[in-house]
Amino acid sequence: SGSDIAFSAIIDSDKKIITINPTSNFSSKQVVYVAIGNTVENTCGTALSAASATFTAADTAGPTDTWSPANSDTGVAVNSNITLTFNETVVQNNVAGTELTDSIVSGSGFITLRDTDVNGSDIAFAATIDSDKKVITINPDSDFSSEQVIYVAIGTPVKDSSGNTNTDSSITFTAKDTITPTLTFSPLNGATDVAIDSVIELEFSEAIRRASDDATITDAIAKGFITLKTTNSSGSDIDFGATYNLTTKMITITPVSDFSSQQVVYVGISNNVEDDANNAISASSAIFTAREIGAT
Repeated sequence: SGSDIAFSAIIDSDKKIITINPTSNFSSKQVVYVAIGNTVENTCGTALSAASATFTAADTAGPTDTWSPANSDTGVAVNSNITLTFNETVVQNNVAGTELTDSIVSGSGFITLRDTDVNGSDIAFAATIDSDKKVITINPDSDFSSEQVIYVAIGTPVKDSSGNTNTDSSITFTAKDTITPTLTFSPLNGATDVAIDSVIELEFSEAIRRASDDATITDAIAKGFITLKTTNSSGSDIDFGATYNLTTKMITITPVSDFSSQQVVYVGISNNVEDDANNAISASSAIFTAREIGAT
């Protein structure tokens, strides 16, 4: 009941041998059904009984592999292992077809693990292979760094039971951003003699969003992060407006009125701020002192 396979056929001069020539080669491990009906007879008129046979073509396909993480993946956990899974059992690509062991797959030249690309620095690792001899697990000696680009490759060190070697392959992926945004206060914490009409700036090392809902920062949202008080965190509120500049990654706080002479000012920001990799800042603050009005 399978699909027809196109072919031509010839019979020899003795009218004994029919040769069937498929139009194209069989695929690797293809199961083939061939049959003849009771359509021929001998010279005595005795008809041949219908007959059929099924056979399987040789395995000519090399092992295929699947990487995890996949090529071009981003945001990969810094403590991730790497797995290389073959679609069939593999052995070492040598004359003996040696059974693979952890020491073989960890050996020099079997797997390449490097920083950035094929020309990068080697990354130390150990490797294991499962009992079915299909899955190689690569365990780096230490965690990847934040946003590190990783290159991993295999040459042609394995083959299947039919002697078909694997195809060399490689991938590159990027580790997760694990670095929390840093911020700089201006005026700095502890600053004195600050102009009474100063604005306050909080500059971040990278773009930020609201941590509670991943919302894009607007001026109103930025203002909601900020506390501005006299003296310290328990002081009286100072009225202000706030803006956020996506290009400069800066929140600018503009008090509604000038500071008073030698006023001590407390400015704080909540921990409801994160980068696009969910790295939230810690609540932070600075205290500075306005200059004395009339001082020379």
